Amino acid sequence: MARRDPHSYADDTQLQTESFALRARIDFQTRTITADVTLRFAAAGNGTLDLDTRDLAITGVRDDAGRELAFTLHPAEPYLGARLEIEIAQATRELSIRYTTSPNASALQWLEPAQTRGGIQPYLFSQCQAIHARSLIPLQDTPRLRQR
Repeated sequence: MARRDPHSYADDTQLQTESFALRARIDFQTRTITADVTLRFAAAGNGTLDLDTRDLAITGVRDDAGRELAFTLHPAEPYLGARLEIEIAQATRELSIRYTTSPNASALQWLEPAQTRGGIQPYLFSQCQAIHARSLIPLQDTPRLRQR
């Protein structure tokens, strides 16, 4: 493993995410987001891919051909969160992950209607700096890899 960032599981010898597409359903009652994120890599490849997560419930991973991929969500470490280890058997350019956030996701701030200007609708905003993005999206959460 070649990890240059001590605050991330991102490994220089693995695929590198170039961009991602997010499709999400926000549930204000449970204060969770259920989502599918598609990670697109700079080049096609296979092997192990380690991603950063924090308090995410991962329900499935598929490659760009729709094949289910084996994954392991390792036990959380105090400041890193949990490593999501994905085994990519055949070369792929992208993969999709289905998951749900925790009601306590550190990247999300949930406001009650009374906390908003109009006082009618709830409000949600996110703050992904410094390493809070991993509580919202499973990704290589390091400043070394810029993702669109």
